[in-house]
Amino acid sequence: MHLEAFLATFLETYLPADSSSSSAPGGWMTIAISSTTRTPALTAALHALSMTKLARAQNDRPLLTAGMQAHGYALRVLQSAIYDTQRAWEDQTLAAVRVLSTYELHESTMSSTVGWIKHEEVRGLQFRKSSFFSEQRWLTEPWARRPKSTAQQLYDIGLHIPALLECLGDAPPLLPSARTQHYASILQRCRQIDQRLETWSNGLTDAAGGSATLYWTAAPGPDATDLLFPFKDMLVFLDIEVADTMTVYWSLRLLVLATMRMLIPAHEPTVTRTGAHITEYALRIAKAVPYCMAPKAGYIGVHRIMFPLRVAMEAFKRRGLANEEEWCRTTLEALRKRGVMFGADIVQTQDHGWK
Repeated sequence: MHLEAFLATFLETYLPADSSSSSAPGGWMTIAISSTTRTPALTAALHALSMTKLARAQNDRPLLTAGMQAHGYALRVLQSAIYDTQRAWEDQTLAAVRVLSTYELHESTMSSTVGWIKHEEVRGLQFRKSSFFSEQRWLTEPWARRPKSTAQQLYDIGLHIPALLECLGDAPPLLPSARTQHYASILQRCRQIDQRLETWSNGLTDAAGGSATLYWTAAPGPDATDLLFPFKDMLVFLDIEVADTMTVYWSLRLLVLATMRMLIPAHEPTVTRTGAHITEYALRIAKAVPYCMAPKAGYIGVHRIMFPLRVAMEAFKRRGLANEEEWCRTTLEALRKRGVMFGADIVQTQDHGWK
């Protein structure tokens, strides 16, 4: 099959059914595929990804083997481009990196979850390590000529959470008074981030005329039945971008509240309220799964719900909700049947954020 035929078939399953422009979810992939002057690195990356996905869909083992060989070749071509001082800065080299990152998500060729990350904060949250993307210059200078989207503003807040978790994991001071001050400082930072997240949410819903215009409840449909959905209702969103943004928000809010709950003295009433909020955010994420994993959402929907669902799974575990935890685990592991190997891998990773 010709490369262009591979790409057309792949794009049809990758994008949501209602995508029609380069500004739609996954628009960067549309631009990369539609480019008439692809570099060798981008061409090789697209070839490996599209061939492998078609092989998975058709259960074609020889084609899958060829796709894996194409992946190895694409890595060598990309390495050559990255080591070239001129080609390393080309837009198509960056596009090739993103295409091969998507390949890693589906094939999970690496033994750890470093193989693919959806956003930089995902890796930071996974391994409790801050990144340079949370530095002030990275939060401002690239955006000097372009305003940030609402989603990007959310990611900026999320990029501060890994540093918080890293600080929590450091050895506390030996003196009791210093130790108390250390944890009080972390708790204060948690509250500041939580307040920023709440302010962001209020701004979003105010601009939209209320949260009901962004998402609403509905009776579970056939897509939910296929997932053995255990809840009485599901969430439907305005579009997949809204679903992605809201589930990331609920994940970040959940992580901050879970950290706060560890630091708040057990006798304080806020401990109970915080636990209830954690459960509520985890339930919202779980109820978003049928919408994001529906065939009409494309692979984009699957990609974007995996991190939130992993966070919800851990929340259910910590809250003692075994049935809900097991459903999250089963759902992630079942993604192998859709050719997304990464889902099962992140189930097996040890959680580093909550102790």
